[in-house]
Amino acid sequence: MKKSLLILLFIPTLCFGQGSENTLSFNGTDSYVDLGNQVATGVRTIELWFSPNVTLDASSVTSYIALVVRDFNYGDGASTNEFTIQFASDAGDEGKLRFASRNGSTSYSIDSDNNSWTAGEWYHVAGVIDPVTGMALYINGIKQTETQPANTTAIAAMTSAPSDNVSIGRWGALNIRYFNGKIDEARFWTTARTQAEIRDKMCSKLTGSEPGLRAYYDFDNTSGTTLTDVTSNTYHGTLYNFTTSPWIYSGAPVGDISEHLYLANWSTANGFELSSGLGDSLGVENCTGTTLGVEMGVHIYRVGSLPNSLTGTTASVNTHYYGVFRTDYLGTFEVDYTSNTTNCIDCSYQLSRRDANDDMSWTGVDTLSSCSFAALNESGGTYPYRAEYYVGKVSCVGVNEYDFSAVPLYIYPNPASESVTVDLGGTAETSEMLLSVYDITGKVIYAKNVQPNTKTVIGTGAFTNGIYKVTVGGKHKLYTAPLAIIR
Repeated sequence: MKKSLLILLFIPTLCFGQGSENTLSFNGTDSYVDLGNQVATGVRTIELWFSPNVTLDASSVTSYIALVVRDFNYGDGASTNEFTIQFASDAGDEGKLRFASRNGSTSYSIDSDNNSWTAGEWYHVAGVIDPVTGMALYINGIKQTETQPANTTAIAAMTSAPSDNVSIGRWGALNIRYFNGKIDEARFWTTARTQAEIRDKMCSKLTGSEPGLRAYYDFDNTSGTTLTDVTSNTYHGTLYNFTTSPWIYSGAPVGDISEHLYLANWSTANGFELSSGLGDSLGVENCTGTTLGVEMGVHIYRVGSLPNSLTGTTASVNTHYYGVFRTDYLGTFEVDYTSNTTNCIDCSYQLSRRDANDDMSWTGVDTLSSCSFAALNESGGTYPYRAEYYVGKVSCVGVNEYDFSAVPLYIYPNPASESVTVDLGGTAETSEMLLSVYDITGKVIYAKNVQPNTKTVIGTGAFTNGIYKVTVGGKHKLYTAPLAIIR
């Protein structure tokens, strides 16, 4: 007689702040964050993510626009020891990102290669002052053509006057040149970050205790008018002229860890992957860029928790998700997902995608009936250069209906809580067998030699909620069945 088991898993839909979590949207009129006058002392690297609310280019940038500034020039032409990361409006440089620094009363500046920044897209910028090679500017981890070897001096200390304060989103202490857009993950370093170091961490969260990190603003506050410095230096910022609920979900492509690959000529032979450490991985391959011979980078990042929304997908044993970011904003790429073999044997999954952390709806790409899946063209979303991916469970044998007449291994109760009985009465074995229980990583968490036609009680009080695999290896066959632990 066929014996069936129906297991229902109820997982609440919660809103978590995950991935790049939150950000601030600056209104371009009067909103800004004041960081005080000490945060930039001795700094050699400033980096951040930004996304303009309106497209900025040669025709639209008619006056300077500030991203982060320490009162550069202050309007009198004689200010010293100041700096800026801004959009330039000088003739011939309109729309370019500029990194400038005053060493004493002498000003040095370098501009980006690009002068067009599309509304809604995210860009990473890093300005570096190296003690040997001088100033360099990096956009999305790619070093720009202009450099300035004459300035090798770190940003010097300023006085305690309010006019010396650093501002994000406006021109220092002057009420002009406001930025209209979002800013996230601002970092101040007393070390000159190398290109490799910038690439390694631009799509990853920091802990706040990294060597040389003077201030770190992850913008992950959820309320209030304080922008928290995550480091122990506590150079907290103060918000001015934002709405009463200024903290919104960020779309910056940032996770807990990331991997990257930069190449000038991508081909079908190039690709790489990022593993979760739990048996599954996401890979990117077959990338195409807009210009052959021009360096393009691809980042894969992973967030080690559930996404902030599960709309359009279903929660599964996967409590993590992935993201892809390409530094070339056009072209195509493909995604390969390989599932945890412990889970995929008896389960069917759906690979879903969304544009970014601020997109609350997932769209199914396809259903996985085996342990791997390939998405042939993942550039068809709102933003062809990036996406995020989560694997939700569609069905599982043992989570929907498991046929024990096909596999004579009886497990009850299932779901279990504190203990479960494994009945071996249906096996055809006549000699000793090995009974094992595996967790979702494939790790053996229980093993015991058992005899056929016996019942074994396993204490599961120490098992966490989730799906496990029970196997019994005999002389003739390996018998497998799922086990759910729900409390």
